[in-house]
Amino acid sequence: MQNKVEFFKEKSDVAVDIVMATYNGEKFIAQQIESILAQDHDNFTIYISDDGSTDQTVEIIKSFSEYGSKIKIVNTERVGGVMKNFEKALTYSKADYIMLSDQDDVWYKNKIQTSLDCILKEENCASKKVPLMVYTDLELVDENLSLIDESFYHASGLNPYRNLIIDNLLWMNSVWGCTILLNRAALSTCLPFKYPLMMHDHWLAMNTLKNGKLVYIDKPLIKYRQHSSNVLGGVGYQQSFIKRLFDVKLYKNIISKAKTVSKMHQTNTTAKKIIFSKIIIRSIKNCETKKYPLIFLFFYLILG
Repeated sequence: MQNKVEFFKEKSDVAVDIVMATYNGEKFIAQQIESILAQDHDNFTIYISDDGSTDQTVEIIKSFSEYGSKIKIVNTERVGGVMKNFEKALTYSKADYIMLSDQDDVWYKNKIQTSLDCILKEENCASKKVPLMVYTDLELVDENLSLIDESFYHASGLNPYRNLIIDNLLWMNSVWGCTILLNRAALSTCLPFKYPLMMHDHWLAMNTLKNGKLVYIDKPLIKYRQHSSNVLGGVGYQQSFIKRLFDVKLYKNIISKAKTVSKMHQTNTTAKKIIFSKIIIRSIKNCETKKYPLIFLFFYLILG
């Protein structure tokens, strides 16, 4: 029987690739990298694709040269946005386990190890050939790392377990890429990306669930920083009902997503649109509110 020492030695030997997409992130990039370098599990390599930053982002990354091949800049040319930038970085990963990192957050020291423990346990029950992804909650903080809420899902009123149901994940998503760890089998089902996408993390989660399994870890393992330059953030979900009711930006976002979902799933005929509409209707019972899916369904049928 395997003893505890051997078990932990094996886990510490497991290599993890961390892919990071950067763009003009000079303000917080050093703190993000430092939090990764301070991880309890230190068998990792960071692959960074920079989308042609015009600030000091790349120079700051290069200042960590003392860590040698542990941090690799794989691209500094413009690739065209966060989704393509992450896809670029992912193509360089070699390890059996892959994590995504934003450029402006702070990781808990046990983020890698906790996620890795979970996925190894799942693989022990299934197989490394089964596509698997784990995702976690996030601690919401402001740009100075002061606490906003201990739970992103609590603050946003979202149910993280809804992502475990494929009917929901086909058209909506609250799996945040900066929380995930996936195995090589999962990544293989996702590359190359097939555009248009709602977002890279949605694409990764949806394809993994289609072919395998998602697992939610009900604890935050990251300080998710909210600031004016976020590509996506969590504070917007705290708006009152009245503000959301007249939020033009929100409706534009829903319209954009409805159009993207239609193209992504190629529902370009009346028959296909009806079939997919039934999926949306079927998934309403799993949603936190009926308002969003009904609004989404309306725009999907009219404009999708």
